[in-house]
Amino acid sequence: MKMTFRYGWMLSLLLVLMFASTAAAQDMDAMCESVGLSPADCEIYMLATSTQVNSVQFDLDLAFAYEGSMFGDDPIHMAVVGSLAYDPDKLSALYEDTDALSVQSVQEAIAAVNTRLDVALDIPEWIRYDAPELPGRLRMGLALVDSVGYVELSDLHLLDPENIPSGWYGLDIRPFIPVIFGSEADLFQMQPGESPSATYTYPFVEGVDIVRLPDVTIEGRTAAVFQTDVDYEQFMNSILDTFIDAYTQQGMTREQALAQMDMLTSLLGQMQASFIQIVDVENGYTYTYQMEFDMPVSNETFEALYGTGYDTGLDGMRMTMTIELRGHNETGPAVAPQGAELIPFTEIMPLLLGQQSS
Repeated sequence: MKMTFRYGWMLSLLLVLMFASTAAAQDMDAMCESVGLSPADCEIYMLATSTQVNSVQFDLDLAFAYEGSMFGDDPIHMAVVGSLAYDPDKLSALYEDTDALSVQSVQEAIAAVNTRLDVALDIPEWIRYDAPELPGRLRMGLALVDSVGYVELSDLHLLDPENIPSGWYGLDIRPFIPVIFGSEADLFQMQPGESPSATYTYPFVEGVDIVRLPDVTIEGRTAAVFQTDVDYEQFMNSILDTFIDAYTQQGMTREQALAQMDMLTSLLGQMQASFIQIVDVENGYTYTYQMEFDMPVSNETFEALYGTGYDTGLDGMRMTMTIELRGHNETGPAVAPQGAELIPFTEIMPLLLGQQSS
C-alpha cells in the first residue's frame, strides 16, 4: 500500500511541476485552456506557485480509511500542528554548479530548515483489537532546529518503559550525512545548474479539470477557491511518454519502463482525486490545501501484480487531508525544546556500523 500512495503523491507533484514548467515556457494560456481555467483565473492560480514563502504556521488533519470486511468503520486519524521556516539562500547551495551534491551543501540545506511538529495519532479500535497495549491516541513531538533533530518520546515510553526513555531527545544530523551518502551525495542525479523542474519537458495533460468556485474571505482578505478533479486513468495515459523518458533516464530499459507503467495503471487506474486550494488573490499566499483520494481495489489487481492467491480482504482506500496555512513570512523559526537531552554522535555511530557500544 505504501507504494500505491507514494506514486499517487508523485503524480500529484508532477502535476504541480507541469504548471511551473509551462509558465516558465510562456505557454500558460495553452495549459490553462487544457485544464479549463480562464487566463485571469489561471494567473491567480500560478501566482500561488511562484510566491515565495519562507515561513508559515500550519495545521494538518489527515484521515485514512480502509474499506473491506477485515477493517472497521473508523479511519486512522492524524492531526499535526506546527511551524516551518527556512533560509532560501542556504537552500540555494543544492543547485550550485557542481557535478554532484556535496556533503557540505546537503548539511547547509538541513541547517537552513527549522520546524516544530506536535503530532497526535488516533488509533481505531479495529487495530487495537490485536494490540490492546496501544492507546487510543498516541502523541509525539518532532523538531529540527539548527541541524539537530528532536523527538519527544513520553507516550512511546509508556508502551515500553524499560527500553524507551521519556522526554525530549536530540541528535545532530550533520555527522550522519557522509556516513549515509559517502563523500558525495548525488541525490537527485541532476546535471550542473539544473533545478528539478527543468529536468524534463512536461506535456499538456488530460484528465485534469480545474474550476474556480465562489470566493471566500479569510482574515479580511479575498481568497479564490480552486477545485481540481483528476481522472488518473486518463491522466496517466496522457503522461505515458514523459514517465517512460523519466524511467529510462534512471537506467531502465523501455520494456522495464512499460512494465512499471502497467503496474501503476493497474494500481491507480480507478483512483479518483480531488483537490481544493484557497489562494489570496493579491499576494498569492495559499491558505488551505485539501486533498481527497478514493481508490477502489480488487483481488484481481493484486493477483496481476503479485501472482494468484493474493487475497487482501481490501475493497478500497480513502484518504482526506486538509492543511491550513497562516502567518506567511511572519512566523519565527522554531526553538530547541527546553530540557532536551542531546545524544552524542559517538554513541550512535557504533549502532550504525552494527557494533555494540559500551
